[in-house]
Amino acid sequence: MVEFWKITAPILAIVLGWVVNEFFRRAHERRNLAWEMFKKKELIYTKLIVASKGFAMNTQSSILKDEFIENYNLCWLLAPDNVIYKAKNFLDALHVDDRSKGRDAKKAREELIVALRRDLTALQFPVKSSLTAKDVEHYTTA
Repeated sequence: MVEFWKITAPILAIVLGWVVNEFFRRAHERRNLAWEMFKKKELIYTKLIVASKGFAMNTQSSILKDEFIENYNLCWLLAPDNVIYKAKNFLDALHVDDRSKGRDAKKAREELIVALRRDLTALQFPVKSSLTAKDVEHYTTA
């Protein structure tokens, strides 16, 4: 019986060490992946907020508008559904032809910024989505 444990104990220790190492290695990889996603989202969201100023009545910058739409399209890769919907609401509010356009667009921009902030502070990965091809709309500045 002693001979059995002389052989089995080191093997069990090696297997247990390997299992623990794999657990911590995968946890570390997951944290790194979450950090990379956070950095990508932060970059896109920052550009999105800065570029949203291009739609202001006194600015009307086509360069900023193009940058906003480009970053909105990138949001489809990383952002959760509520951020996509808020960005769409903002773009849709800009196309309303009435006097409340400014207030609606301002409110939609504020809601978008809040959604972006919530997503960045949530640190959830992966993002589960219920968006479909019907939700995709193509926006242009022209």
